[in-house]
Order: sequence, then structure tokens, then C-alpha cells
Amino acid sequence: RPLAQTDAAAFIARIEAPQVPDRQGFDGLTLAQVMTRLNVPGVSIAVIRDFEVHWAKAYGVADVMTGRRVETSTRFQAASISKPITALAAVRLAQDHTLDLDADVNTMLTSWKVPETDLTRGHPVTPRALFSHTSGADDGFGFPGYDPALPRPTLVQILNGEAPSNVGAVRFVRPPFTAFKYSGGGLTLMQLALTDRTGQDFAAFMHATVLGPLRMTSSSFAQPPPPDVADQLARAHNGQGRAMDAVWHVYPEQAAAGLGTTPTDLARVLIEVQSALRGPAGRVLSRASAKDLTSPVGVG
Repeated sequence: RPLAQTDAAAFIARIEAPQVPDRQGFDGLTLAQVMTRLNVPGVSIAVIRDFEVHWAKAYGVADVMTGRRVETSTRFQAASISKPITALAAVRLAQDHTLDLDADVNTMLTSWKVPETDLTRGHPVTPRALFSHTSGADDGFGFPGYDPALPRPTLVQILNGEAPSNVGAVRFVRPPFTAFKYSGGGLTLMQLALTDRTGQDFAAFMHATVLGPLRMTSSSFAQPPPPDVADQLARAHNGQGRAMDAVWHVYPEQAAAGLGTTPTDLARVLIEVQSALRGPAGRVLSRASAKDLTSPVGVG
């Protein structure tokens, strides 16, 4: 569509150019100048317009050691964006009546249990509480990941804070739904619950439930990434734009931090939620499920 292409070119030119009016800090710089100023080796962008990917473009290098360029197909570690994608998969299971978001998560777990205490007797820890960071888990984790050359813990070792885990144990210190506290450990517990419930490898489950149906062909939760996609991953760089010793880290905490993806594939997730909310349904979610996914739990 020549008109759409011209329209996209105009948008791209506006993004790349200095911003007018110059209202703050970096507005007067081009995109390339901002990347230089902030020591960012590479950037990849996708833009949604009217429920479609309007354009995508990449800038700079994915690896300063080799000079490999960033392409729109270059995969980046999505970090905590992994969490809402996992939540979307769980909501799909709820839509299919194979998971209850308001059931005691212990009914789904076979390899670890939330301790029963006075805090949980009035209201058990549920998937809805875990996904909304209102379960009472007190860990506050972000995960640093693991050098590919070093031993990696199991999910149970992570939850228990046992070596070789590099974070503390996940503990529940308040009743569910009484307060918000960010909990990567809570999402790790949901990863275990989903694999216990489905009997599937987590990466395979996520591909079957979300990535495949949404045609996210450049995305995977596999950790470590398989050799055939490792060369498509952006290398890890520090705040000065220099290469880190490890090319990237491995995340056994796949639900919390394990997604490797592209902006174009992430845009497909956003379009799915937008389309489902508009109705009558998306590829994966019904309108009711999309509303459930995006509704606050009323705390925090």
C-alpha cells in the first residue's frame, strides 16, 4: 500500500529527528545522538497503528565486539515483560476451564507448597494474587540471571533460597490481597504451578498457548536459548555501552524473566489484548478474558 508506506516513512522521519518544540533534556537531539549520549549500542522499535504493526526499524549494533547490526528480527531479553505474557497464558487456561484463577494455588502444585499459616487460612494464595503481586509474598525480586557457564538452580531451589540460587527464599508475610509488593518469586511459583498442572515444559506450554497462536515466530521462553536462535540474540552490554563478560544470562525463572523476543512480536501481544477488548474476541482471548486480564484486583 504505497500511501501507508509513505505515511510510515513520515512517522519514522519524525522519530529519528530532533523533537520540536524542544521541551526537555534530549528533545533537541536526533535518535542517533541520543543513543550516543546514553551509550546505547542498539535499539529496535515497532509501532502499532489501528490494530496493526505500522512499521518496525532497527538501529545500531547488537554486539559491539563483532559489529553485528541490530535487525528487526534481533531478539532481546524481555525481562519482566515475561510476566504479563505468562499471565495471558494463565487467563487462557481459565477461559478453557482448566485453571481457576481464584483457587488455592496449592491445589495445582505437586512439587512445592505455600506454607499454611494463620495468614492464609482466611484466604488462600491464588493465581490472581500471585499475578497481581498481592499474594503476601515478600521477596521483592528482580532476578539477575546466571552466567551460562555456571550451575543453575531448580525452581524449588529458587523458592527455598537454596544454592546455587542467587536470590533469597520466597516467604509469605501478610494475608493475600491486603497490600501490593512486587514479587518475582510469586511469578516463579506460578511457573511451577503451570508446569505441575499441565505436565508440560514451560517453554513448550507458552509456545502452544500464546506464542504460536499469536504468530510470534521470533520469540521463545526456552532457557538457555537453543543454539539455532542464540546468534539472533542481542549481546549484553553495560551502562557504558561495553560488552559484558557473559554474552547474556540464563533465566530458569522463565515466567518472570525468560522471554526472548522482538518489538514486532511484542506488538502482536498488545494487538491481541486490544482486539479482544474491542471484541468480540482475539486469537487467544475472549473479550471477557481480556477484561479479566486487565482488571485491577483492588489493592495497590
